[in-house]
Amino acid sequence: LQTLAGVWDYVPGAAKDHSFWDFAMDVVIDHETAWVIGTSKGEHQGDTNRPTRGLALPMDLHTGKLLTPAIVAPASVGFPQNVFFGGTLHPAGLLVTGYGCDTDYSNYRIETSLYSPSGDLIWSQHDLTGIGTRNGNDVAYDSQGRVIIAASVQDNGALRGYVFARTVGEKAALPLFEHWFPASKPSEALGVLVDAYDRIFPAGYI
Repeated sequence: LQTLAGVWDYVPGAAKDHSFWDFAMDVVIDHETAWVIGTSKGEHQGDTNRPTRGLALPMDLHTGKLLTPAIVAPASVGFPQNVFFGGTLHPAGLLVTGYGCDTDYSNYRIETSLYSPSGDLIWSQHDLTGIGTRNGNDVAYDSQGRVIIAASVQDNGALRGYVFARTVGEKAALPLFEHWFPASKPSEALGVLVDAYDRIFPAGYI
């Protein structure tokens, strides 16, 4: 993974150099810290199957040096692999979104999580479990405590943009709201922002 400080490689414990494949997807600035968000593939927790896991690196904004240990997403039952695509700041830490999948890369679900700066998993929520692509691409947080996710979902063989919201810290069967891009052509919701009035601005293509 290329950073301002050079090439960074995730090497926990006694693992061999370059035994992990690392890829950055997004970056979030918090004062003097740059959170580099992405994924790491390797022998996490000694797993020789080399699972893919979400990764967040707290780096010095000016030097690119790692400030504290990397956050590596844990495995979930039935979904031992995961990826982070986007992130944003939260008063309690870092919100990230991406996907979780099984070992065969066939069953997917959108996963959104909140981590403390020290790497503790505070809250998580999964949505739209099924076969085919289910990516949480970007995430925003508003003044009402809502997390808004821009996503891509495979629908009838084609990708379709999807934007929805959850309340951070709560578990609910259904999203607070959801909006699907038109199904007439392939589409994706790739980014999202909220303004000072909590108006939501998703972006993507169709």
